[in-house]
Amino acid sequence: MILAGTVLTGIGIDSNAQAFITAAGITDTSQIIAINTLVLQLKEKSIWPNLQAVWPMIGGTSTTMKWNLINPVDSDAAYRMNFAGAGWTFDANGVKQSSSNTTYGDTFYAANTNNNTDGMSMGVYINGGTNAAGYDLGRFNSATNTDTYCVAGYGDNIFYMNYDSTSNIQASGYTMPNGFFAVNNDGTNTKGYRNGANVVTTAESRPLTDSGSYYLGARHDLAGITNGSNRRYAFAFMGKSLSATNYSDFSIIVNAYQTALSRNVYDNDAQAFITAAGITDPTQQAALNKLVLDLKAYNIWTKLQAVWPMVGGTSSTMKWNLVNPVDSDAAYRMTFAGAGWTFNSSGVKQSDSATTYGDTFYAVNTNNNTDGMSMGVYINGGTNAAGYDLGRYNGTDDVFVVAGYGNNTFYVNYVSTTDINTSLYVMPNGFFASNNDGTTTIGYRNGVNVCSAAETRNLTDTASFYLGNRNGGSNEPSDRRYAFVFMSKSLSATNHSDLYTAVQAYQTTLARNV
Repeated sequence: MILAGTVLTGIGIDSNAQAFITAAGITDTSQIIAINTLVLQLKEKSIWPNLQAVWPMIGGTSTTMKWNLINPVDSDAAYRMNFAGAGWTFDANGVKQSSSNTTYGDTFYAANTNNNTDGMSMGVYINGGTNAAGYDLGRFNSATNTDTYCVAGYGDNIFYMNYDSTSNIQASGYTMPNGFFAVNNDGTNTKGYRNGANVVTTAESRPLTDSGSYYLGARHDLAGITNGSNRRYAFAFMGKSLSATNYSDFSIIVNAYQTALSRNVYDNDAQAFITAAGITDPTQQAALNKLVLDLKAYNIWTKLQAVWPMVGGTSSTMKWNLVNPVDSDAAYRMTFAGAGWTFNSSGVKQSDSATTYGDTFYAVNTNNNTDGMSMGVYINGGTNAAGYDLGRYNGTDDVFVVAGYGNNTFYVNYVSTTDINTSLYVMPNGFFASNNDGTTTIGYRNGVNVCSAAETRNLTDTASFYLGNRNGGSNEPSDRRYAFVFMSKSLSATNHSDLYTAVQAYQTTLARNV
């Protein structure tokens, strides 16, 4: 997804962004760029017209955070937020409640603001606090017994929402409270969204008579203020009903905004994979998010072209490429062919079947000699029986990573039939990778250079590598289990060391490291 780029000083500031920047007194260059980019992207994705109140929570004070980005006028009618009570803390990360029932943010936005045709949406980006009982956005009308809210945990790991009754609409399976939580009602259905993904849908109409406003960090009750939270808010919004596509785009835009301010709690690339693969387990989600963040911190991410994290326990979750989670051959979505695969929480295992393989759709000629090539597998099960872990043979050149061939020898190659190998290890468990920079092939085990030889690479072969077998010639199936696989441009020795550190941490989080 290509969004509007960062605006540079001298090129121009959007008029709506400028109005907010002026009203809020924002002078920090990074914050100005973040606000401007946020507005441009919301307009680019046609979300802006449906938003009626947006509080970007920027500037670190109550006087900078009260302003509505859509209409930065200092009045209740313009939804300028009023931070009441002494329990608020304002800093560069956002605004935090202290779980006080005398502390709240009055949005001045009421349930009857929009009709059923326009519908309604609301949400918060949370980056701190706990899942202790408390409302994040709430209004309770005891006269009509209607409870309307967005709650990221109520002493549990459940996302609660409602637009009408006192019966909770909820989605479980998340580690609360961090993330972007939103609730939508289009007049007939209430939907909950977490980080841009629809996690629950329930038929529900919306009361159109209540004129009481929503409170941030508490519930606005006719009898008083209740259900104070202790969470920190880095973004809040109210608006008309949004589509599923809007929410997907909205999540990416808001998280990019938070990332620009160094206060994000998830990575957009990780979230795209999580959504595509349908990963709902919170431990797996956290592991993937940290993996992507680590790969970016180590400056490896941009060199990776295909990464299969082997998570989720099924063929439909393990086929996805973390770098580009699109369901196509061109995006290196893996196809698990044959009946010999076993999928579980530990990874994906071959059965040593000649007709079983994983087609990576990644070919030897994907990169030129300048970019080079690297590939590897994290193995946590099986034996050292003869078999290829990643392989392609075109009749002349045998290109492979092999963690044991009926012995305790690690083999790598990028062109000839002469093996480059080392026999210092008990196979097959570990992280095995090979690298060719155009002149030299190096084998890495657990991030350490263990063998090397001068070797160029055939740049004409368009056939793909197979996982757990060899594509071409006689079949060379393995019986090993894979917990991570990658293909990329050439990586440096430091890259390989850092890649092992990141991947090992990922496997450890999932309790399947070796």
